[in-house]
Amino acid sequence: MRRCRSWYRIRQLLHSRLPLPPGPLADSLALWLQGLLRAENGCLDRVATALAARGGNVHTLRRRLCDGLKDDGERQEAWRADQELDVETCFAPLLAWVLSWMAPSGAEAPPPLMRAVDPTH
Repeated sequence: MRRCRSWYRIRQLLHSRLPLPPGPLADSLALWLQGLLRAENGCLDRVATALAARGGNVHTLRRRLCDGLKDDGERQEAWRADQELDVETCFAPLLAWVLSWMAPSGAEAPPPLMRAVDPTH
């Protein structure tokens, strides 16, 4: 699949906001985000289909997206060993980034932020 300009902008934005290692992990996250924005949905099949509409095979794109979802051990077999996402390091910058979207642009207060915590992970 040929990468379009929006993918490069998304990848650059991710690197400016999150402490990501350069390489396949950042590429995979940028691909997910690009597809999610195009599909307006986080479903794997819809993301892959939205990306395939710009050129590419939906099955190949789905496999590439799934590679980024593998456990660290499985992913490290396919990628380099340094391609691990440290959640503790990334969580605070990610939360700050999301909260910055809700900053009031005028006199109107932002809507309340709903939070949910999954204790299983």
